[in-house]
Amino acid sequence: MYNKQGFLPRLGVRLSVVAGALALLIALPWEKNIDTQFNWDRSTIPNTGDQDGRTFTRTVLQITSHGTPLEAWLYLPKHSSSPPPVLVMAHGMGAQKDIGLFMYAEKFVDAGMAVLIFDYRCFGGSGGLPRHWVSPRRHIQDWHAVVAHVQ
Repeated sequence: MYNKQGFLPRLGVRLSVVAGALALLIALPWEKNIDTQFNWDRSTIPNTGDQDGRTFTRTVLQITSHGTPLEAWLYLPKHSSSPPPVLVMAHGMGAQKDIGLFMYAEKFVDAGMAVLIFDYRCFGGSGGLPRHWVSPRRHIQDWHAVVAHVQ
């Protein structure tokens, strides 16, 4: 039953691990209604005045980073007497602006700030190939291009 090192044979260890994992999965509570739908907001929000109830406008912009267009959404407060400060936002590696980031932008613009959120190259509405290429070096270049555009 034991090998030379005093341990169970490899097959026994593997079966023990599989049995433990199976027991853990059986013991976990299961959700009956799992929501797998993302709240993707790809709509435009035109400036229709006060009747739409929104306190901001959202404009789609194209900003170039190293020859590739980046899609960005600029949120501006409707009623601002002076130019508001601008907050630039993007997701961490591998996500798009329309997967939840717009909810944060709306909170900041309601507080009186202008917000610009963008997709990295190869993600979302931005151009670039191959799609979904995570590259920290390129993401930093995209940040530099967007901040330079805002300035």
